[in-house]
Amino acid sequence: MGFCLNVITGAIEGKSYILHEEWELPDHEKDDYFQEHMDSLMNSIPVEKRAFLKKNQRRIYPIDYFTSSFVNEIPISKKSIDELNPLVEQAIKDEVVKD
Repeated sequence: MGFCLNVITGAIEGKSYILHEEWELPDHEKDDYFQEHMDSLMNSIPVEKRAFLKKNQRRIYPIDYFTSSFVNEIPISKKSIDELNPLVEQAIKDEVVKD
């Protein structure tokens, strides 16, 4: 689990804030920055553990973290984030256009 999720989970004193297992990382979403860090990590761990790590890669985007603040039921599912994301993104765009 990533640093942000660990901090939030600790703050709510819960078992899990976001159901991070529901997020996946398709190959087309692996940008150069992410891939560089994964390659570095892969080089630092034993070969036998690399397959597990590759299989379990997750990436929760900043908009998903932000949108999670509007969800009341914890742990938060990807479905609930996906339902709200278009509304949150539109609200952000509307604010930017106002200014």
